[in-house]
Amino acid sequence: MMMKIAEELKFASLRAHVRSTRWQHCQSVLAAPFRLSDTIEVLATPGHTLSCVSLLVRNCTVAPNADAGDIPNAPQTVAIVGDLFERAEDIADAALWLDAGSEDPAAQRRNRARMATLADYIVPGHGPGFAVTGDARAALNAQQVGDAAQ
Repeated sequence: MMMKIAEELKFASLRAHVRSTRWQHCQSVLAAPFRLSDTIEVLATPGHTLSCVSLLVRNCTVAPNADAGDIPNAPQTVAIVGDLFERAEDIADAALWLDAGSEDPAAQRRNRARMATLADYIVPGHGPGFAVTGDARAALNAQQVGDAAQ
């Protein structure tokens, strides 16, 4: 059963849209990160939908512009996050992800900050991947704190 869920998560564009009892089972499986290998794990990252998940890949080399012949960087942690982030620009402009729809904006803010803390590089649902800078982490943490104060 666990293997079936892992395959569903892996092959469903990292967005598990499961219903009723299947979703309840999936929640219990994803209460903690679900390891696919020594370097790959699936994390529950609800927000855009309540069933969203992200993939965290450790020790991954990333070539910022491989088509142009860029040399890959040193190993990094890459997060493939689906619509948790629409694109890099939504860090500065929250309307970009809020207007795209969010079933739980507070959870989405928390999970955006959490993934930025865990990852060096993010592959969003739309647009190119981007490096996570200290400024981006600070902005996402501030948005999370601002949400808690409201």
